[in-house]
Amino acid sequence: MQSIYQAELELISLSEKKRHFTELATAIGVKLTGMPGGQGGGSRVETGAIGLIDLIEQCTDKEREYVALVKKAEELIAKIPQEKFRQVLTLRYICRNSWKTIRDKMGYDDDKSALRCHGFALRELQKVM
Repeated sequence: MQSIYQAELELISLSEKKRHFTELATAIGVKLTGMPGGQGGGSRVETGAIGLIDLIEQCTDKEREYVALVKKAEELIAKIPQEKFRQVLTLRYICRNSWKTIRDKMGYDDDKSALRCHGFALRELQKVM
């Protein structure tokens, strides 16, 4: 389940890189030297655009990996017979909810009850893996 969180962090990082290259490609002008053909290897706009294209390919690959990982996690969670256990794992690992949100959504009186349910759910998950 931790690998879903790591993959999500990677996607966030790639998204920030994508934003950076998009800004670079659209907000910066061409380097001019005053002499025709004297730019020496391309403009910053070209560099940003090329970086953006490469990053889009990386993002697409990472997104596919993330979707496959989440799908695998959902399939494992679906094998758990207890509804509450499936719910707590989905809320925590798929939806990335806080313990307070999980407690409220599941109707527990305190965080300790949600955490206890989570512990039992992880044990059940181990059995189906």
